[in-house]
Amino acid sequence: MFYLQYEDAELANEAFLKAQTLDSDYALAWVGQGLTATSNKHDREASALFEHATGLTAAVPEADLEYATRLFRRVNASTNSRAISAEALLPAFFVLDRYCKQRPRDATALHLFGLVCERVGHVELGIEAIGRAIVVLEAAYEETEDSAIERQFTIAHANVARLKLAVQDYEGALESYQVAISLLPEQPEMGDADDEDENGSRSDMQTLLAQCQFGSGLANFKLGQLPEALELFEAAMVTAADDATIRGHVVVLLAQALWAIGTDEAKESAKNQLLQR
Repeated sequence: MFYLQYEDAELANEAFLKAQTLDSDYALAWVGQGLTATSNKHDREASALFEHATGLTAAVPEADLEYATRLFRRVNASTNSRAISAEALLPAFFVLDRYCKQRPRDATALHLFGLVCERVGHVELGIEAIGRAIVVLEAAYEETEDSAIERQFTIAHANVARLKLAVQDYEGALESYQVAISLLPEQPEMGDADDEDENGSRSDMQTLLAQCQFGSGLANFKLGQLPEALELFEAAMVTAADDATIRGHVVVLLAQALWAIGTDEAKESAKNQLLQR
């Protein structure tokens, strides 16, 4: 690790290989090789090394988290099939479960575990995991007032709200969406490059706001609160701007909400919304 710290990847790799020769089950040697491969941008090799490290007798928490993170990103990028991604993410589910028991206050890992739980069908467990992440992040923000932590807190609320929608906890979803919306600027402003790297780009923040407005509108719609739902769907349409995916979802539900109002004017407006898609 000393060589890696001073960015001498070649010497680091030699040291880790020697450690593996002396003890092939020494997990830190495999993790070190994975980090070396990462520094050399050999991502596929790094993933294989971290995967091997997670299966050794002496588990290394850092290997579990790194492997799960890489697997989640790869599955997200490679397939749109929920069934395929659920099966592919089962190894991440098991290693993150182990990691979170060892590091119960790692908000990033808890949040990731919640997202993995969602994908493999354990939505209630996902809500619990992200809820624990929110508690940790809230305490950290109160201590530091770090804007990056605030953004993680906001995203966690948006994600847990989506999971609550999935289990038909519409009141709970509304509460979490309202927290997220209250922390997101209505018109995210462009900052300098450093600000965007640290806190998220304008487009990312705008997309998140549109998703929260849409989700909050859906929760209101399910609760029969049609005026509130309409207002939020219309706000989401404006915020989404040129995001065709979000606008498409919003238009359908906006039309449904208008039709449910029942007046001739509302029904005509619903037809117009669908025709303008």
